[in-house]
Amino acid sequence: MKILLPILILSFSSALSFSQTSLSGKVTDADTGEEIIFGTVAIFKNDVLLTGTETDLDGFYSITGLEAGVYEVVFSYTGYTDQKVTKVEVPEGKNTRLDAKLSGKINGRHRPTAIIQCFPYPNLYRADNLTQGFTFKSRQIRCLAIDH
Repeated sequence: MKILLPILILSFSSALSFSQTSLSGKVTDADTGEEIIFGTVAIFKNDVLLTGTETDLDGFYSITGLEAGVYEVVFSYTGYTDQKVTKVEVPEGKNTRLDAKLSGKINGRHRPTAIIQCFPYPNLYRADNLTQGFTFKSRQIRCLAIDH
């Protein structure tokens, strides 16, 4: 019993230190400072994707259970230039914080934005009459005026 207790304590403490190794941070817009929600964070080691996650509603992310080592982290979001951070050192048993600021610019210029205008189609759909034999194109469905 005297030998069993120290062995259990040592094995439990080593398991705790392994589980505390993590990488976390916040991803924001470089111009406005707004949080990037549902942005992608990917972890690579030797050009092989190991794991990844998404940012939450506050722009935060957290990846736990990483082994100690040096990683490459890629932050991305639609409409923004990907940010690649190399040589990110994650020490054993520590939480490493890595924040990112994504830019919507390419070579100093904003990316072109497509603006889609929808023109309402009067009363193409009535909630009380579903048996009409209409054929809609996808653009018409997106711009559909619904009469309740």
